[in-house]
Amino acid sequence: MDDAKWNHKCLYAACVFLGLAGLTKYNAVFLGLGFAAWVLVSAQGRRLLKSPHLYFAAGIAIAMQAPVFYWNYINDWPSFRFNLQDRIVPAGMADEANVAQRYLTFLVGIVVMLSPTMFLALLRFAFKPSPSPVLRSFQKPGRWVFILSSSVFLLLCYTTDVYFYWNVAAIIFFVPVALFFFSSSLEVVLHLIWGLFVSGFLVLNSVFMPEPFAPERAPQSVYSISFGLDEVVGIIEEEEERLGAEMILTTGYRTAGLVGFAARRADIATISARNDMYDFWFVPSEHKGKNALVLSHASDPLTDYVTDRFQKVTLLREIEISRYGRTIQTYQLHLAENYSGAGAF
Repeated sequence: MDDAKWNHKCLYAACVFLGLAGLTKYNAVFLGLGFAAWVLVSAQGRRLLKSPHLYFAAGIAIAMQAPVFYWNYINDWPSFRFNLQDRIVPAGMADEANVAQRYLTFLVGIVVMLSPTMFLALLRFAFKPSPSPVLRSFQKPGRWVFILSSSVFLLLCYTTDVYFYWNVAAIIFFVPVALFFFSSSLEVVLHLIWGLFVSGFLVLNSVFMPEPFAPERAPQSVYSISFGLDEVVGIIEEEEERLGAEMILTTGYRTAGLVGFAARRADIATISARNDMYDFWFVPSEHKGKNALVLSHASDPLTDYVTDRFQKVTLLREIEISRYGRTIQTYQLHLAENYSGAGAF
């Protein structure tokens, strides 16, 4: 097989994978935009503009997004509005006092995710050309992906809280060749030590004790909702049988997903002012007049949005989840009677 045919096959394969990435996460668009920027600004890239294969391959990646566009079209563009409008705080409404904190949180998150030495390697990848032609083939388009993705999220930090992992597209080209951009074996060793420490902490945080180094009376956080789910489900189903409740709802989509997974049930939904996919999976009008068990906790408390949609809401019991003598989460289980069936959740 000659090089041209091989390159064309690689181009088509890359665009198919780009299309799949776009179906998975919207920030994959930065991969396409970064590659397009490299094509337009570099002499090597501009040669591709003469080939019809570039346009056909790009068309495949775009066409693969048809299900996303169709679903948004028939539902009044909810996921696009959520990501491009609802999540972004207008400049005039932003909390300017916390601008520095937002930037610091975003940058620290990236450093912690990679490690300090790997972050330095990323900067070398982005701004220092490698003498190796193979590595430069990753660097040239990868640099544009890094710049475009990082610039957008850095701009958003001015008005909006930005999670560091939103910028994951920026490191896609870097990760396969990261080792070659460490400046010494010491940097590699420090990176490995960092990785072991962070991995150990994540296991501790996720399996044994959430936020183990937080003060004992620290506010309960969303991280602890993955603990004690079997106990929570057992109590919910016990009350469901005793009271004959016809719905199980939670006040947050994270809790609904976790409780549904633990219970092996697909009929658990959210009742919340925040837009989420349960708005499309749950049809309120079909449940008018029904009674529900509603599970809430400190991170997603019971609000007027819930109580206004039922004739009566009564606290049944509190469910405390403990680990090693420390209460890590407290749930409130309510009986909500006679659902009005009004409005989408």
